[in-house]
Amino acid sequence: MQFLAKILIAPLIFVMSLAGYDIQPKNLGAQNATGGERYFIQGGGISASQTTINLTKLGYTQPGGTYAKFTMQNFGDLGCMTLQPGNTSGKQEFVSFTGVTQNSDGTAQLTGVSRGLERYSPYSASTTLQTAHSGGTDAVISNSPPCFYQNYATLKNDQTFSGISTFTIAPIIGDDALSTSTAQVATRDYVNGVSFSGGVNASEIVKGVIELATGLEAASSTSAGSTAGRLVLPAIIATSSPYTQGNYVPITNARGVLGPQFIATTSIDVPNGYTYTANQTFGGTNSFTGATSFSNSGTTTFSGGISSGKLFGAPYFNATSTTATSTFNGGIIMQYATTTNMTVSGTMVGAIGSSHEIKTGTCNLNAGSPSLCSVTVTCSAGKVVVGGGVSGVVAAGNPTNTVDLDSYPSASNTWQVDFEGPNGSSATLTAYAVCVNK
Repeated sequence: MQFLAKILIAPLIFVMSLAGYDIQPKNLGAQNATGGERYFIQGGGISASQTTINLTKLGYTQPGGTYAKFTMQNFGDLGCMTLQPGNTSGKQEFVSFTGVTQNSDGTAQLTGVSRGLERYSPYSASTTLQTAHSGGTDAVISNSPPCFYQNYATLKNDQTFSGISTFTIAPIIGDDALSTSTAQVATRDYVNGVSFSGGVNASEIVKGVIELATGLEAASSTSAGSTAGRLVLPAIIATSSPYTQGNYVPITNARGVLGPQFIATTSIDVPNGYTYTANQTFGGTNSFTGATSFSNSGTTTFSGGISSGKLFGAPYFNATSTTATSTFNGGIIMQYATTTNMTVSGTMVGAIGSSHEIKTGTCNLNAGSPSLCSVTVTCSAGKVVVGGGVSGVVAAGNPTNTVDLDSYPSASNTWQVDFEGPNGSSATLTAYAVCVNK
């Protein structure tokens, strides 16, 4: 029987291998085909419900006479036996087992035995098929349908594979095998047909089909391309140093900054020039070679220098060295400057030149107790005060009194000096106010 099983199994395995099926048993655990000898139930036999079977031995005799014993690993997760094979009086019984114990005396015990397995699907264990067997009853390792053949895939039946099937070559699927659910395998031709035209377009929350944007599409903030796919930016239109005319996505360089090539400098690139509506601070050396118009409503502060002179405490702004006229429509802050070729329609603060004046005023201590003196210096019309002070020598009076001197701008165009001296002191004090054009 065992020799016949080997003859029948070999072509079946070969055919199923060609069909691309995993031929390892599935439903009842991993099973290995194992060939043995004729075995016998030990001792007084087994009852109809017994779940252990004692055998006189379990293994095979090698050509040299050595007896090799089987372990459960030789069978896999499940082994199968037929008790009293070929018996026609109802004593033939199919059983399965999950454990093998080899005893020191050469006997063996099968454990985890399922008794009375049915001959046909679903091969369930049945008490009506369980029967007692006396000692010395034949037992053979079998490829019985209940626990061996049923686990092989067949060409015509539906199969369920619970294990992992590994193919060393790609299996061939029929051309008419169309995938109808997410769990089904599909042909490459089918996948190619739906992976683009049949795919879902990508969005901010959905993975899907995309299209590469051109530079013009990127510059126009175009959302979707001609295929209706969402547009994404390819590296070909991104650069940290544009080298030709066109639409590019600016990228910072290795230092993390944008290169100066991205800033337009000609009237062709920026026909109307740049317009700054917020307050600006020019802290470096700034070169204005064309007509520069400061039309912001805030304050433009030059704390560094410009090409035709320096502002703010350095050599004055010499506008006559340029042919253009700079127009300051907002307020500016600068010192030591002239207004030649310069139109100032806003407020110029601190321009020390033809626009400034120094106004003075005096007051006399009243030699009272205490001695008091107060004077207000007022700028000329159209000018504002930007600084001031006081000078004079006070004759000593009663030294026990404190001296209190206030010198401050009391309004936008006035400078105030208030003095309180020792009792009986006398002096003439001069107050000064530095005024410039509004």
